[in-house]
Amino acid sequence: MPAEVREHVEKLKHSDPGMRRQAADRLGDIMHPSAVPYLIKALHDPEWRVRRDATTALGNIRHARALPHLIQALQDPEEQVRWRAAMALGEIRNKSAVPHLAKTLEKEGLRVKYYATEALGHIGHVSAVPYLLKALQNPEEWGVRFRAAEALGKIGDESAVPHLIQALQDPIRDVKKHAAISLGIIGHASAVPRLTKALQDKEAEVRATAVEALGKIGYALKGKKVEGKEAKALQLVGEHFHEDEEPKIIQKAYLAALEGKVTQKNARLYVKQLHALEGSVK
Repeated sequence: MPAEVREHVEKLKHSDPGMRRQAADRLGDIMHPSAVPYLIKALHDPEWRVRRDATTALGNIRHARALPHLIQALQDPEEQVRWRAAMALGEIRNKSAVPHLAKTLEKEGLRVKYYATEALGHIGHVSAVPYLLKALQNPEEWGVRFRAAEALGKIGDESAVPHLIQALQDPIRDVKKHAAISLGIIGHASAVPRLTKALQDKEAEVRATAVEALGKIGYALKGKKVEGKEAKALQLVGEHFHEDEEPKIIQKAYLAALEGKVTQKNARLYVKQLHALEGSVK
């Protein structure tokens, strides 16, 4: 054990709760695995702020040994400890935490649900998808809905696509925005018609993310068989997009293809000319 770690491990035994908190916080900054058993013990400290900071420290260190103890911390009587435990489990990213985080989505307050939803996205395991789809329908807590939309994109499972398409009609801007982003990440052609409608959304941020999502999908559709006017038009020009295409080029090229101004014969030249005009030749 390094001397600096030993110093702060000893401070975890101090009679002053403030000193114990500082020790837990510093051990989280050092991130040495030898501190893990002592921070696990600190999860049972009588002072809840010490438990909170020990929880955060264990999340920083990301050692698997802490996993069952952080799962147990989801039951702590103090809300701040519970949501920090959810965050820490998201940092460790072990799929065994998924059902325990999912339980918090049914019984907890907004803040714990918010961070548990985010943690499920960080873990990124497909077993979280059913719970996130349910969270996406949460009628009262839009913060949970947008975190669910974001998490579903991180997992990338195509079963989420129709639900994310539906979320593009959510009344809250951030939910629509993250639904669009996630649809772009997943890259399924079925999202193209609804993303096309989102280009007319009243919120500028939603319109912008819809353009970017269409660009990602267009790039991903290269060589694939697609159905529908919108998807075919996007594929026509998307074949010539850069992987990180400029939004202006995406929108101009796609809308031109949708209007029939771009054909198979001139698509490559059309996009190339847009690159030249926008100064994005790569």
